[in-house]
Amino acid sequence: MRPVRFPFARALRRLTGDRWDRAFVELTSQKPSTSELRAGTDPAIVRLEALIAADATGIAPVLEWADREHGAAAASASADRIADVSAVSASALVELAHFRYGREQYLVGDELLERAKHLDPDLPAIYAEEADNQRRRSNVHREIRAVERCIELASDSGEVFAWEIWLGQALLRRQDPVAAWRYLARFKDLDAGDERVFSAASCARQLGYQEQADAALHHASPNDAGGIDRERAARAYLTHFPSVEDAEWVLSPRQAPLGSDSDTRLLELGAQAALRAGRTDTALSRIAWAARRPDRGSWVTGFHGMLLELLDRPNEALDAYRSDQQPGALERFRVGSLLEQLSSPREAVEWILSQSATPPRDWAKLRGGEVDPALRALLLRGPARRDFASTDSRTERGDAEYRADELRLLTQAASSTALRAQAAWALARLEAANGEWESAWRSVVAAQDLRLPALPFTELDRLTGEISPEVRYAEFCESEAIDSRTVLYESSLGSATSGDPFALCCQLLSAPSTADLHHVWSITSAASIHPALLGKPNVTFVRKGSPGYFRVLATAGSLVTNAPLPTEFIKREGQRLVCVWQGTAWEPHGRDQAMPTRHGNVTRNFLHADAIVCTDPATLASLPRAFDVDELNPEAFVLAEAPRLELTRAFSESRITHVRTELGVAAGDHLVLYAPHFPAMELSEQVAVAIRVAETLVSGGVHVVITATARLERELSEATLPDGASLRAPDTDPNELLRATDVLVSEGAALLSDALSLGLPAVALGELPGYQGRSVSSAAVARDLLPDLLNHSTDADSTAPTLRGRPCSAVELVLAPRRQETHAAVSTTQHGATRTLLVSTDGFPENGITQSLRSLLTNLATTNCSPYLRPWPGALTHADPALRAEIFAHARVLIGVGQPAGTRMEQEALRFFTSRHYVDAPFIRDFVQAERQREGHRRFGGATFDSAVEFTGYLSSSLALTAYGVPVRGKRGVIFHNEMWREIQTKYPQLRAGMQILDAYDFIASVSDGVRDANAEALAEHLGQSRDQHITIENTIDVPRIRTLAATRLSQEEQAWYRLPGRHACVVARMSPEKNHAALLHVLAEQRHRLTPPVRLTFLGDGPLRADLERLSGTLGLTDLVRFAGHVPAPQAHLRAADALLLPSLHEGQPLVILEALTVGTPVVATATPGSRSALEYGALGVLVPLDDAGLATALERISTGDLVPATEFDADAFTAQSLRQLFTALGFTEVGTATSV
Repeated sequence: MRPVRFPFARALRRLTGDRWDRAFVELTSQKPSTSELRAGTDPAIVRLEALIAADATGIAPVLEWADREHGAAAASASADRIADVSAVSASALVELAHFRYGREQYLVGDELLERAKHLDPDLPAIYAEEADNQRRRSNVHREIRAVERCIELASDSGEVFAWEIWLGQALLRRQDPVAAWRYLARFKDLDAGDERVFSAASCARQLGYQEQADAALHHASPNDAGGIDRERAARAYLTHFPSVEDAEWVLSPRQAPLGSDSDTRLLELGAQAALRAGRTDTALSRIAWAARRPDRGSWVTGFHGMLLELLDRPNEALDAYRSDQQPGALERFRVGSLLEQLSSPREAVEWILSQSATPPRDWAKLRGGEVDPALRALLLRGPARRDFASTDSRTERGDAEYRADELRLLTQAASSTALRAQAAWALARLEAANGEWESAWRSVVAAQDLRLPALPFTELDRLTGEISPEVRYAEFCESEAIDSRTVLYESSLGSATSGDPFALCCQLLSAPSTADLHHVWSITSAASIHPALLGKPNVTFVRKGSPGYFRVLATAGSLVTNAPLPTEFIKREGQRLVCVWQGTAWEPHGRDQAMPTRHGNVTRNFLHADAIVCTDPATLASLPRAFDVDELNPEAFVLAEAPRLELTRAFSESRITHVRTELGVAAGDHLVLYAPHFPAMELSEQVAVAIRVAETLVSGGVHVVITATARLERELSEATLPDGASLRAPDTDPNELLRATDVLVSEGAALLSDALSLGLPAVALGELPGYQGRSVSSAAVARDLLPDLLNHSTDADSTAPTLRGRPCSAVELVLAPRRQETHAAVSTTQHGATRTLLVSTDGFPENGITQSLRSLLTNLATTNCSPYLRPWPGALTHADPALRAEIFAHARVLIGVGQPAGTRMEQEALRFFTSRHYVDAPFIRDFVQAERQREGHRRFGGATFDSAVEFTGYLSSSLALTAYGVPVRGKRGVIFHNEMWREIQTKYPQLRAGMQILDAYDFIASVSDGVRDANAEALAEHLGQSRDQHITIENTIDVPRIRTLAATRLSQEEQAWYRLPGRHACVVARMSPEKNHAALLHVLAEQRHRLTPPVRLTFLGDGPLRADLERLSGTLGLTDLVRFAGHVPAPQAHLRAADALLLPSLHEGQPLVILEALTVGTPVVATATPGSRSALEYGALGVLVPLDDAGLATALERISTGDLVPATEFDADAFTAQSLRQLFTALGFTEVGTATSV
């Protein structure tokens, strides 16, 4: 049903002759650079994008080409520009939405589809794309609405039938088999063997229609003998149509249950079905029966052994693994691991070596991807010989010792899995021959890639696919001990071996007390290595991002970096992380930057860090707050001189002379160091500006050398520099250049700070707030200053700061004892102390929950309770700008980055948990809990909050993270804004999993008494949750903001509307099915001639049904009575102008709009949902009407006659104070004072 996708080349052949096609060929022949494509200013790019904005057939191939040739950012920039073309078509917007959905940019895709609906509301492709996407996102209610629209727009009966079958499947996923059977009962009209018939069979089974169920199953999965192919059916129910109940029904019907004599394939599938159902004993019996069969699958014995091992039955697991005559690599390793635990390393090593073939010895072919020069040379000189050492070096030790040393080097420094495995196997054999059994076992472990047992819940037979970096890293952490004598260094994200990490490494290399340390540098393939690090046996290099890198990241005792470690990193107990940050107080950081959403991984690293070096008091004061860690990990920040400065002072005169000579600086000439820094610019513009500045600074007797980021230096190396200018030599540290230079000119703060500390004349290009040296407006002004600076006749460096950090030794900084993970800054038992509260929410959709959060944050800002949010970057980027500003003003923000942590087993359990098929069982929940704990550690480091609340409650993964992964000293709870069982039944069946772990919370709050009672009853009845956990925590009201917005002057058009005769009512609600707008419109059409004076409705808000509702309003002839205002900046001003607020919802939590209407003095009429009843105090504060058409008619009549309850008895300030007391009491915050600031 969705638009057909073709590979790029095929699409191009099919579309010859189109105007966009010719423009595309013209553009690609020009071979635009990535920066040009990202900028989009080239006329050829502008022309092509304008053409495909009108002709959507070109969008997919053009964006595929941009993504493949120039990367995701370039393709995304192009997609943005196409969407902004004034003549963009609805079809083009659908294609752009498909592109965004493919990159999981769901909010952007949704916005594009809404725009398409307004342009062409009857375009079938819109709803086909929406149906497919919402199915993938498990938003079954929105999927159903899109499919219903597809049925309305279908062009023939065949299309109608296909969409109706889809609708039946969607209704079945919504757990409504009665409604689904209306469509699925026609299953015989589908071809025999059509997999969609499996849904019909499942539906009939659930309804108890056994005869139809059997008939559908026979139609879906016939076999050659005229019966049912149960194996195919079971596979379908465990994969494409996942349902454990249906799989068990097919595999083990009452008349022929599975037993020891059943078919092998059915036993294998039955074991997996039982495992997903949490019936581990049944799964064990079935897989054990299958394991005894000669025709069993190759994976069965491994599955059997892993299941036993995961159930903590090691001896039985050992027997199961050993029963396989041809075990796989993981199974062999698991036998060894169990033997090492149950017996001894010797038995483990002897067994596993006896089972493992000798790896190939073609060492030279394993050099690819390796970055360590010594390692590459070792492999290149032919180590396939009997030993690796040259014959003339074996004077003091035997051949075996030399060979072991070099095998150990290969094992430690190998970036690739293949080289590490081959070296480690060879080393294990050598160590075993020498009787070094513990060392040999460690080498066996090092040789493995897959290490831990894992079983499938979302796949069949075994887990497939490549191992992701986060999984590999987690399994390294679980299987290898920390080596306290290894130090991992990373500088500038691996692009160099310079700066503070280099300085600290040099100190440790020269100290006799640390001669036994092993130093490992993380570098990229293009990185330059400083000569001082080469040729040292205890210094190795590993490629950043490689398997070898993640192994060292997991096992190094100390880690030193001047940029954030990757998002996979989790500091283990016993590791020490030192961040030698090159920031200064003269430049914005974190939340103070133009794009604060980019600093999430820096904050995360700071939460893990043991020491964060700040070089001056101003930076020490500003940096923790800029990254929102000042309350969570303040003691990690230390005032110390940058280690690189000591190294700069220590560079020898001979080295300085060598550097100047290498740069081509003639005797008697002066050297000016130019360090460009403009990260907000496009790369091509950076290159142009850098060359222009260097050209300006060059003059007679002055040589200019440029040092910049690795990326900019690479671009400059391919450009033509002016005479008298050159690039920094790759093997020269920037701080060596400082020592060799006469004047520094820079836009960046880091080197300017160093120059001031060293007494070097320096000039800042542009304004740096707080900079204590000389700043100029342009390179020309800097050039004019050079003569005086070179003669030291100005006072440019006389303002160098006198208050600097003290020198700090590398031993003290890098090897200090590890701290315990207690990062709390303050005691929560002291009166008036700050309480840290994590308010867990993943996003900020435009709905009542977000408005409730907004109000809560504003009110918490008046207390000493400090709220923390943990959103993902996209949620902030696409949030309303005013909301985003309020979030950063009133809360600390720990922005999420990276992928969830976890071993293979943990991640598979989480995938199962977040599906609609999860069955709560201790075996599965334990792994979900372990993964969420690991993810919490990854996200929050060693921080501990006073309390945590899950504020949204609509993602099972988030519910589990708050329940298991957020470390708290006090209580944790969840706040529900709706009747959650109804939400599961009608919208989000996958949310059932999250509701099954509510026993991990200290309290379950709802925003009104009515919703509390409904949740307590429904969750107890259907899921067995305790009623005792349920409490009420009502929404707060941002009273000053509401009253200010209510005073906003409406536009002339809006004022004219409200002056029209009649009674005016505002309907303020998201346009989605549960808000019941359509029913209200139908009732208004029926009642309009009975209403005197007439009732006019203003619909405020937006949502997926807006286009449908506008179309319905026109069809019903209501355009004179109904106005769709959409999103407005001040809905409270509309409420104040209207005679009433009308809320026709089918269900509500505690409608914030009711509280806001009462606050501004507007009467309220609402349907009697539990939330509205509570908010209106069961009719004391407003009119309540029944939840049906008659009730809506009554609501319109009472608005027309003015028979309303005045909004005079509501005290908004008292209500909010009570709501805060409810929250603080639940959290155990018995004394909460007033805060001076957040």
